Parts: sequence; structure tokens; C-alpha cells
Amino acid sequence: MILGALSAKARRELEELMLTRPREYTSDFARKYFGDGKAEGKAEGIVEGERDSLRVVLRARRFRITDDVDRRIRDCSDADVLRRWIERAVRARKLEDVFS
Repeated sequence: MILGALSAKARRELEELMLTRPREYTSDFARKYFGDGKAEGKAEGIVEGERDSLRVVLRARRFRITDDVDRRIRDCSDADVLRRWIERAVRARKLEDVFS
């Protein structure tokens, strides 16, 4: 709301000022939502890393990653499930064993 009320020049100056100083969130609202966003970003990074790791193991084991398999990996947002699939992929004799 504040940025929308400022002139273009004042907005640029405020944005420059915000970039040059460390952020210290003083309101409970800002601390909560900044912390929530940071945690969500970290969790998504972990999940994406597990997805990448699973694909690496599957390729190393010479399993064919079909569109359906890739979609299943991409749609999974549970890091624990992805880790189980990675462990299974290391030992699996066939691709179906990974996802059973």
C-alpha cells in the first residue's frame, strides 16, 4: 500500500534504501510471514533435491524414466517418500519395485 502511494522517484529511493541495509523485521506480522516463507522455501529446496537425486539414481541404474514416472516424481512433495524411493532405486531389479 505504501509503495503504491509513493511517486516513482520516492519509490526508487525507498527501494534503494531497503537494499543497502540489513533487514530487521520489527513487527510480529513481518517476522511470522518472513519466517514462514523462509521455511517453505527451504522445504521445497529439500524436496527438489530429493527429486533430482532419485532421477540420478534411476539413470545410473539405467532405468527408463518415462513421462509417467517423471510426472510421479514431480508430483510427489513428501521428502520422506522420495527418500524411500531413492533407497529402493538403489536395490531394485525393475522400475516397478521402486514405486511399490
